Amino acid sequence: MLALYTRCEIRRISNLTEIVTILEQNSLVCQSDKGILIGSRAARHFLPNFREILDVDNPDWDVIISSNILLKWLRLEEKLITNIEMIIPTINDLDLYVTCALSNNSKYDFAIPRSSTSYTAHLSDNAKQWIVEEPSWMPWAREENPFQKGSAKLLLILKKHMLYYPHQWEKTARDYRQLLTVTDSFTDNDTAFCDLFVQYNEKLHGKRCPPWLADYVIENWIAIQNEKFKKKFQLIRPYVEFEIDNYRLFPNIPEIALQRILHCLIDTTDFYPMQFVCKKWYTILHQETFWRDLYISRYGKYLGNVDDIKSWKMLYFVRLEGNVRDESKFEELVDATIQIRQITANDILQLREDLTHQEQLVESAILSKISYILSNSFYYHMEKTSSRFSVKLVIAGLEHVHSRSKVYLNLCIGECGESQFTDHMKVLSITCLSNNNKRQFIEICSPDLVGFGFSSYGYFRCESTLLTQSASTLCSQFPSGLLICLFIMMVHHDHRGQFIKYLRCLERHCWINRTFTSFD
Repeated sequence: MLALYTRCEIRRISNLTEIVTILEQNSLVCQSDKGILIGSRAARHFLPNFREILDVDNPDWDVIISSNILLKWLRLEEKLITNIEMIIPTINDLDLYVTCALSNNSKYDFAIPRSSTSYTAHLSDNAKQWIVEEPSWMPWAREENPFQKGSAKLLLILKKHMLYYPHQWEKTARDYRQLLTVTDSFTDNDTAFCDLFVQYNEKLHGKRCPPWLADYVIENWIAIQNEKFKKKFQLIRPYVEFEIDNYRLFPNIPEIALQRILHCLIDTTDFYPMQFVCKKWYTILHQETFWRDLYISRYGKYLGNVDDIKSWKMLYFVRLEGNVRDESKFEELVDATIQIRQITANDILQLREDLTHQEQLVESAILSKISYILSNSFYYHMEKTSSRFSVKLVIAGLEHVHSRSKVYLNLCIGECGESQFTDHMKVLSITCLSNNNKRQFIEICSPDLVGFGFSSYGYFRCESTLLTQSASTLCSQFPSGLLICLFIMMVHHDHRGQFIKYLRCLERHCWINRTFTSFD
């Protein structure tokens, strides 16, 4: 718990009797009658797979605890202690630290406040604000436990402010981004504790790096990691650059004639390669006036309010594919398609990390394909009822850059289970129809994504999830988890945000409500 790099000198003691004496001499009295559990063990209350890949199944116990409570604990566990050490900073305002190993392989790191100005003293005196109250019906809530779990907001604050220092920065950054998914943002009521924690760490570690820099790196962490990945895997073989200038034909064709040629195209995927023929074609294909004229020449006068049109190009694509006659539904499809344009490939990666709790780098070529899909796909049908949200899309570039697959996404909402185990459930079905009319189908019951199954007796833990790095059955060019997260982002826009929020909270819900133990 005490960082390896400190500004102050420290003294170490390994004799249990001396440690007990120093704890007895600590005059600070805290109001809390229990220790506050922080670190990985507390985080797993909110994120059961927290650091599952990095840590062993039995992570250390990191506890903020007063001297008198720790003395009681040492007396109870004295016979099991195999190794113990106290770290004493020479600055009296800093906490005492005790590390302890037991014969059952458990390891404990205790922080003991010895000054009323320490953030640990503030936590101990205001414990109710910073702990998780266990429901009384849970069996472990009635047990005599010397530790209370720290709240998600407490863990988030501790991680956030440690990002201002270099010690274990990347691991702390991953932890912080995971905790963001299960807690609310900071409020004015949290500032007193935040200030105490910052002041304490400046005494311990020195001046921090600029907060804006840490915030920027966290907010753009995936993009930064992907830039590192691209640099690492750059091709080293030589290549030759060359340029072809279509000077004989295209620049000499009048613009009106060019527009008439382009008006004859009826396949949306043809527009993509044609924009690279020459600068003039590129310019024409990026003008709103071209798409307006193309729409009017093919479908006649637009019956809605022209001032409300956000993209004539989207209007043309949606009408071309879906032949929509109801102008209100037509505008809904265009608005929803424009929302897709605002999603980035990094948003897809972020969702997958939130659901898997693992940082997984993706090749730049795959990211480019995802970006292309988001920039060129569009909705051509939508419908919704009280329990069903359905959309049909044209996905451009799913199989290759000129491909145009049709994808049907159906999100069903309902109840499942029996008696006391009846539960709210959301099921996403994905049907993909490729260019050659090959049909692929997958149905996802939401707990499957976080590694749980469901029966009439409740939830049980499964061996695997659908969010893997293996090739997707829908399209082998993409990892299964990445493609599923892409389609999650493309579900009906009226329910997309709620569905993603539901998935991010689902894992903890499954752990709390599961009843099987034989599958552990």
